[in-house]
Amino acid sequence: MNNNKKNKVIKDYRYWQLHKAVFEELFWELDVNVRQSISDNPYCREAKAFEKKLEKEVSERLELTSV
Repeated sequence: MNNNKKNKVIKDYRYWQLHKAVFEELFWELDVNVRQSISDNPYCREAKAFEKKLEKEVSERLELTSV
């Protein structure tokens, strides 16, 4: 059994509520040109980097609030 395997995040209502809040918070911190790039092409390099950062932040915040 692999004990190093990370726990998979359950994407339930609580996850999506937090995801939305963190998205808003992080997206508006980005430079206007980066936000425009992401809006124009959600598969661009900047969008992928943003998505990775967003997922990490949401996962960390869920761990902090889990019982």
